Amino acid sequence: MKRNILFYITVVAINVALLISVLGLFIPEKVDSTSFDSDILETLSVNPGRAHRIAPGATTTFVLRVNNPGPDPVSAQAEISSQTEGWQAFLSEADLWWQPKGEGGFTIEFPFVGAGEGRLIIVSMIPTTILPIGQSGTVKINASLSSGLTGAAAVQSTVSEQPKIYFLSIDGLSPRYLMLGRQGELEPAYDELLMPNVRAFLTEASWFPQARCSLPAATDMNMFGLYSGSWPGTAGIPYVINFFKGWDEEGMPVSSEISSDDLRFGPDGQPVLSIFDVAKDPAYGGDPDTFTALLSGKHQVENLFRTGFETHLDILADGQFLTYYMTESQPYVLGDPISDEDAATDRDGTLLLPLDEYKMHAYGHGLAGDDPSLYPSDRWVVYNALRILAAEDPDIFSIHIGNVDKIQHAAGAAHLPQEWIDPGTPDVLWDDINIYNINANREPVIDIVHEADVCIEKILNVLEMRRVMDESIIVLASDHNGTTFMNHQLNVQALLDAEGLGDAVRSFGAYGNKANVFLWDQDYTEAIETTLENFTMYHSVLQREVNPLVVITQEEMLSGIDSVLGRIGRDGEALRGESYSEWLIDYPVTDNSKVVWPHMCIHTLYRFQILKVSEWPHQLGGHSHMPEMPSLLAIKGPEFAQGIFNVQDTSLVDVVPTLYEILGWRTPGNVDGRVLTEVLHER
Repeated sequence: MKRNILFYITVVAINVALLISVLGLFIPEKVDSTSFDSDILETLSVNPGRAHRIAPGATTTFVLRVNNPGPDPVSAQAEISSQTEGWQAFLSEADLWWQPKGEGGFTIEFPFVGAGEGRLIIVSMIPTTILPIGQSGTVKINASLSSGLTGAAAVQSTVSEQPKIYFLSIDGLSPRYLMLGRQGELEPAYDELLMPNVRAFLTEASWFPQARCSLPAATDMNMFGLYSGSWPGTAGIPYVINFFKGWDEEGMPVSSEISSDDLRFGPDGQPVLSIFDVAKDPAYGGDPDTFTALLSGKHQVENLFRTGFETHLDILADGQFLTYYMTESQPYVLGDPISDEDAATDRDGTLLLPLDEYKMHAYGHGLAGDDPSLYPSDRWVVYNALRILAAEDPDIFSIHIGNVDKIQHAAGAAHLPQEWIDPGTPDVLWDDINIYNINANREPVIDIVHEADVCIEKILNVLEMRRVMDESIIVLASDHNGTTFMNHQLNVQALLDAEGLGDAVRSFGAYGNKANVFLWDQDYTEAIETTLENFTMYHSVLQREVNPLVVITQEEMLSGIDSVLGRIGRDGEALRGESYSEWLIDYPVTDNSKVVWPHMCIHTLYRFQILKVSEWPHQLGGHSHMPEMPSLLAIKGPEFAQGIFNVQDTSLVDVVPTLYEILGWRTPGNVDGRVLTEVLHER
């Protein structure tokens, strides 16, 4: 694992502090902190008085700010006045993302602090390895200004044996990207890997190359499944972003963004609990003081854990909902991340309209870079995650980046090199031709995937610097992958109209390779399914007739077995399948208070898209169906064996029940996943 230079600086400072501890040279408390002005030295946190939990020998941090409230510039000094025996502490100046800068010590000076300005200090605390579990320590810090004003603050930590849990997720990432080089080639030299940092992490973790998500292969239901262990049907999540809830008095569809109140299961509509809920609930073995945080690059993921402005998490943030010390998300060019070394010449993000001389879909501009409050850049997400980590040191922290998914919608997927034809310019990627869609462009996709790897590296480097890598549980996952679509759009409504079945459809919603269908009368289900699945057309790439449509009915959702595809979910013979919601299907309402489950889902095969009724532009790439189910999944932690585990029956919903088993927490009734016993060390 690549080490950040700050790691070595931290180790030196820790060793100095340990030497002082061994010699018994504890710094005496100089002044009673109650005599100070607390406004001069403040702790930046959503809960400033909270004691951080930390494993023996690891590092936790706090962020303090020395303020100059006066009308003139001053110099400032801060120093550690006292610390509990058995604990080491030191001060460092903070960089822009609140990581220690320079060598730490017991005092820190700021020669210039402007009027009304402040300077940030990182306070690091390290419990010695001999301290017992539950032992608390306090560090007191004094600050003084050349104007004569003084201030004080105290921070506290507790030795804990419960591992930190980090979820690191890359939206839309296919595991096949791990096999590519920076030019999108297969079997590259190691120093040319597209995702070297993720590959390095996999060597230290339990890696599941056969892992998959659930149907539909989309973000909302599978990100929530990662956190809850619940299938989409159990959680009640059939859609993404907007959720259909019925019709109004005039027969118009009614939809809204989902909230945590909508997520219920079983005949009584019990709440679906995620790990963030269980971790705080003593009834399941949790602790109300557990600090939980989720920062997402997609606003709809955040919605799953919020009802109005209320949430059970201590921090729930995205580009719209910001913790007060986070930076504002800024517009960016989706195809040109910071790590793109040839951004000035590769033409990825310089022109974002689908002009003849350039290949990029308008979708990528309008829904990503231009509206960063909905879809902030991956770099913004990670940098602000580092601020949260420095200030709060969450016990459970999820960091979700979304630009790989966004760029694949805009430019197509690039994980299959055999789909691309080089026109004779091997050093240029943006002019390569995709055999399915001439408008697709793999250059910006490759760049964004590499940027995701760089972002993961930054998080892992900081965790290593804090010396928590070996004691924590780190889950690295993707919620689905992506596919490049053909330009050809199938008009499903016209097909049904031609067979006299169009009037049986009450509502029809399509996007990409999936459509949700609502019928006036479910007696027409079989006729519609037969008509669509018997439809054939000529495929220009495969050069043969194909059946491009497959219908999944509610009966097939219940069994988990489709008449064409076969098994579409785990436990096909069980009481319910992955895509069946007992609460929403068996107990419907007519007052628009519950999500309405589709009577059938139509999926396309062979890269076709379904003609939709809205004015949004069609995507060049997307996901929802079985080809997009393979997902990245790797878990690192003290209880997990290192190695490659080619277990086909592995799903994202298996992560949380495995964590519950390790932590000794009781498993809620909404959990569908299994414990990954094959990777756990004997206990």
